[in-house]
Amino acid sequence: TNYLNRNWIIEPSNISNFTYKIKFYYQDSDFITDGSLAEGDLLPIKISSGQWYQPTDGTFSNAISQGFAGVFANANYLEWNGLTTFSEFGGAGGNNQPLPVELLSFSSTCIDNQSVLYWQTASEYNSSYFVVEKSIDGISWHLVGQVSAAGNSNEVINYTFIDQEKSNGYYRLNQVDIDGKNEYFGPVEVSCEQHSFKAHTLPNPSNSNFWIQITSDDESPAYYEIKDVKGNTVFQHQIAIQKGLNLYQVNSSLPSGMYFIHIVSENEKSLILKHLQN
Repeated sequence: TNYLNRNWIIEPSNISNFTYKIKFYYQDSDFITDGSLAEGDLLPIKISSGQWYQPTDGTFSNAISQGFAGVFANANYLEWNGLTTFSEFGGAGGNNQPLPVELLSFSSTCIDNQSVLYWQTASEYNSSYFVVEKSIDGISWHLVGQVSAAGNSNEVINYTFIDQEKSNGYYRLNQVDIDGKNEYFGPVEVSCEQHSFKAHTLPNPSNSNFWIQITSDDESPAYYEIKDVKGNTVFQHQIAIQKGLNLYQVNSSLPSGMYFIHIVSENEKSLILKHLQN
């Protein structure tokens, strides 16, 4: 029910029969919760060859207990002592399995007038399948396909889905694990229309403020909205696109992470930019 959206991969080199302590730092923006638990409820976790590990006071089922640990929320770090194996580390809290699927990316494009979706997972635990859902208006969703998941993995896995419905729209993933629990990712948008304008952000990635640059063939009232990787709108602004080069400054107070900037003109022409905030 809460976790860190960050992971650390630690590998041994020329050592054996070791016992060690690890301390790893995170940012406030990495902490994800449904509101039922606090940051102080976090504990470190580790996955190795599909098997989860936790400290002896951890609460996850089907996880091997090893060593003891704690969270130092004010200083933003986790500490784990008494470890005897290395692998991929993270942080989680609650009574559920930690991170059934850790999604690295979810993107879309138009190829031969068909919508093509791509996504990557960094690790999977008891994952069953992905349901691909589509919406024309971003409100009402319907199923367009299903893709089998890996089940258990701690390696990067690539997935692809081609929508045979030749229409523009929004897409989201509904990941379902073996126990029937699910989690949504997205949405992303695909448009196979020819755009009357082009756009990008600069600098990308950025540390604070950044610019949206739009080059247009005509004039049009428009707006842009910034969404996080969960599909939540975090900022929206009305603009007036002029013919030629347009620059719009975004006074950003966004936490670190990946964002999608959706630009929509009055004639319903739209596109999506991917922006990284450090």
